[in-house]
Amino acid sequence: MHKFSFKTFFFVSVILLGFASMSCSNGTQSQATEQSTKTYSNVSVIDLNEVVEGGNDVIILDVRTPSEVSEGYVKNAQNLDINGSTFKQQAEQLDKSKTVYVYCRSGHRSQIASKTLIEMGFNDVRNVEGGFLAWADKGYQIVK
Repeated sequence: MHKFSFKTFFFVSVILLGFASMSCSNGTQSQATEQSTKTYSNVSVIDLNEVVEGGNDVIILDVRTPSEVSEGYVKNAQNLDINGSTFKQQAEQLDKSKTVYVYCRSGHRSQIASKTLIEMGFNDVRNVEGGFLAWADKGYQIVK
């Protein structure tokens, strides 16, 4: 019969626990990384203007209220009020494979809308920082 000392037992146990914890943490880490990669990005009004001027095939989403939109909006923008009861139903009608630029008055509601769109399965959502106020401050074209 072989005799194992306490030191040998302890050493083997530590090594086995180390391998077990490494395999568990790798699975957890890759799962967390996979989930965190699906998010919206923040862009400036300069980026949005380049898209508007370039005539790119994107969706420009104005998530302000209809009364705010009546004061002016970005060319080719569609209005889906983030606080409206039909926001999600209307958003479901949009092409999820297209890049979506989202803006509101100052940037807060567009963050909420961007997060919601990502959760709904949109692949490329871009939140316009500063919103319509930043757009107007830059002197970019406003449609009325």
